[in-house]
Amino acid sequence: PDELLGRRLKSLFSTAPPDVGDFASFRKRLLAPISHRAFKGPPTLWAQFLRGLGVGKGLRALPLPMMPPKRSYEVTSFAFAKTLGLSDSSITDWKRDFNTFNKESLVHAYGTNYKFANTVWHLPGQSDHERFSDECREIFAGLVIDWLADAKEELLRVDLRHEHRSNDQYPWSTPAGAFIRSSAWLPTDEVSPEGPVRRFYRLSDVWVSNNERFPYYLRQVAITIGKVIDRRQPD
Repeated sequence: PDELLGRRLKSLFSTAPPDVGDFASFRKRLLAPISHRAFKGPPTLWAQFLRGLGVGKGLRALPLPMMPPKRSYEVTSFAFAKTLGLSDSSITDWKRDFNTFNKESLVHAYGTNYKFANTVWHLPGQSDHERFSDECREIFAGLVIDWLADAKEELLRVDLRHEHRSNDQYPWSTPAGAFIRSSAWLPTDEVSPEGPVRRFYRLSDVWVSNNERFPYYLRQVAITIGKVIDRRQPD
């Protein structure tokens, strides 16, 4: 059903490189389209039924392996991040996010062991999105926005705590949160003499407006993405 964003997921997987590890398990779990004879009756009722069974909607954040306690310098240098399975680009985005928004969380009271208090999350595809085609990146961005509209805070941030002193803690963005805020994933159409040019930027570098008199010389979010944003606005 469209409510579960299955068609858009299928489009993402069909246009993404076949070796994207994050997508492997998703591909295996895609249901048949609602045109299949198994699905009789109103699609909305099927959507409710499938949600009740735990069928997911669109992209879903994935938990990373739990980081064992690490010395402060190993944490602040992000030396541990590779062991979580993150790509170099995801680690770079994570570092950039801290250097831009949260430098104070990289200065600790002690040099001994720290650990994350909760699960650390990342978005499927975030480690590979830069090598997607423009079409695939646009589909991916739309699904990211749909995910973000419903995302809980614990998917975007996590506390780093001293192993033995629980009151010594620091707010950290998760890789998913850092990707949303600090990675260049949002597609835009820039004005040029030859016509609109597709480029990708961080959220802070793009203006988004539903004003029809939007200044032509500013970067405009891609039309399809603008529609997703408008649709997910709170009532």
